[in-house]
Amino acid sequence: MDLRYKAFLDDWETNPNVKCILVESSSPRAFSAGMDIKGVASEIQKDKSTSFVQKRTLLAMPENGIGLFPDVGFAYIGAKAPGGGAVGAYLGMTGKRISSPADALFIGLGTHYVPSGDLGSLKESLLSANFTADPHKDVESLLTGYKKEPESVPQLEKLLPDIVSSFGPDKSATESVEELKKRSQSGDATVSEWANDALAGLQKGAPFSLCLTQKHFSRVASSYGNNENYLSKLAGVMKLEYRIALRSSVRSDFAEGVRAVLVDKDQINFCTISSTNPKFKVAISLNLPDGLYWHY
Repeated sequence: MDLRYKAFLDDWETNPNVKCILVESSSPRAFSAGMDIKGVASEIQKDKSTSFVQKRTLLAMPENGIGLFPDVGFAYIGAKAPGGGAVGAYLGMTGKRISSPADALFIGLGTHYVPSGDLGSLKESLLSANFTADPHKDVESLLTGYKKEPESVPQLEKLLPDIVSSFGPDKSATESVEELKKRSQSGDATVSEWANDALAGLQKGAPFSLCLTQKHFSRVASSYGNNENYLSKLAGVMKLEYRIALRSSVRSDFAEGVRAVLVDKDQINFCTISSTNPKFKVAISLNLPDGLYWHY
């Protein structure tokens, strides 16, 4: 799928007659076959200045669940999101789904909310538009005409203090788990429910992947805004993540995750987050030393 898209993208980039591209899916699952390739569609447009979300938009990066890590630049999105990288680390480590337009806008996965009922009209407007020498500005102007306020408020904004305390760049994977355990006992039902849900998300990930994700997202977040650091640019993040993905793909965790989740779809055999599981304690207490991270 990536190779086919690359061929299209290369052709569109070099064709001066191409001003706007509208991609539609023939499948009810849109651009996702699930799990490790769920995030492809959002990643293709992640560095564009304008993107829109609608009520049925569903975004997630659950790669830890197959022993990999949230790649293709998601750490870069996380670094730009509110919370100094904490929201990105939370979403990346837990694989939490974003199904609310308000949350998608809050974390920067979209710039405009367009109601589902207006999509047909939006499509026709795009097809009939007379594009100028600045098609990006033309599309943004057109989308602004359809832009509406989401029907709900972003839940992630309400939970931002708890997310920062639990998944801030200074928090190791172990510390994130401990912070979530504390918040799972909160008298605030919203906070306790969120914490238990986050712990359940971590439970599904391979321990090494969780540590790798935490370290990588922390590095990218701390580099964002420092133009002299190559991880402050999307290109630099993508290059590093390509190397990390190649090295991660030879680990037994990845082979087991693909087998259990994508092929046989049976019980995965990662050591779990259970406090009684010594394998998990050993794996997650490593917290991935810097030398091992840079090896990856």
